[in-house]
Amino acid sequence: MFTHLCLIHLAWIDESSDSVKELFVAHGAVSDVYMPTNRETGKGRGFCFVTMSNPEDAQKAIAALDNTTIGGRPVFVNLAGTEAKPRKKSKLHMVEYNCSTTPWYAFD
Repeated sequence: MFTHLCLIHLAWIDESSDSVKELFVAHGAVSDVYMPTNRETGKGRGFCFVTMSNPEDAQKAIAALDNTTIGGRPVFVNLAGTEAKPRKKSKLHMVEYNCSTTPWYAFD
């Protein structure tokens, strides 16, 4: 059974699907990485979806990568399709996205 994760707040200028896959492979088998891009610029939109081969690997990746810094920005990893968990307020005053109900166009 595959488990889908949502990675939020990526540095869209520096990150590629290959670099994201390298991060997650250290925690288990990765089946797919989908990184939506902006139609006009072709750059990443600041979030992506990672498909892990099993739930145990997904939980290991969440534990290791959630609330860490990647590309100079704090990133958050959740199970895709679940409600976002409450975050402590940071200096960034980030908006918490719910990957299951937020329409794709709301990330612009």
